[in-house]
Amino acid sequence: MSMLEVKDLQVYYGVIQAFKQINYIVEQGDKLTDISRKVYGTEDMVSQICQKNNIENGDHICAGDKLLLP
Repeated sequence: MSMLEVKDLQVYYGVIQAFKQINYIVEQGDKLTDISRKVYGTEDMVSQICQKNNIENGDHICAGDKLLLP
């Protein structure tokens, strides 16, 4: 089961206004393409995830790492 952590969620009249910070905890065997597919339904967000987390080599993520998602 994937774990997402949401902080500073603003709600306006019951509608989600903005996510200020969404963290993803990397699981054993996760790759950035897997994470992008799980969270966004597409692999197209890998470069944005790398950019947001200053990741130069996407192969160097480890179980337990906390990634900030765009």
